[in-house]
Amino acid sequence: MNLQKKIRTEKSPEELEWKATFVLKLSDDKLRKQFIDIAQQETPAQVFKKTFDLACEHFSPRMAREFAKAAHYLAIIKRDYGVDAFEATVSK
Repeated sequence: MNLQKKIRTEKSPEELEWKATFVLKLSDDKLRKQFIDIAQQETPAQVFKKTFDLACEHFSPRMAREFAKAAHYLAIIKRDYGVDAFEATVSK
């Protein structure tokens, strides 16, 4: 039996981190923390919905979509590469 975790995405952690830049480089510390907390606690699909709703309170729908996608990629890092990779990404 193969005990290695199956990775669900073909994207490397570095590529996912790059796609999460919108959230990681957000200048509003409180809002960035909210996005990261949601990405840490929810599935990628749930993260997109919740962060889109949150971002719509602060940005245009087009920008909100970009922030939601970025948070979604953070959740994929956690799901596919583990909590340690997620923590390393958000602590940079």
